[in-house]
Amino acid sequence: MFSPNKEIEALQARMSVLEAKDQQLRREIVEQEQQLRWQGCDLTPLVGRLSLGQLQEVSKALRDTMASAGQIPFHAEPPETIR
Repeated sequence: MFSPNKEIEALQARMSVLEAKDQQLRREIVEQEQQLRWQGCDLTPLVGRLSLGQLQEVSKALRDTMASAGQIPFHAEPPETIR
């Protein structure tokens, strides 16, 4: 049978897992809200005012940003010691 200390440790570990999942879900909600805001925006008037050089700069900045975002390590699993 579990001792009170073991039960507390198990509950604390479970709480840590739930807190990590909560943080992950909150980040996903924020990202989805941002995407929804941008989906309703018409950037055509803005883009139409940019010169070819400015468009190329924006394109390069977006490519660099996406490449950097893909390199950021993100691990949502709790550490092995908690499991």
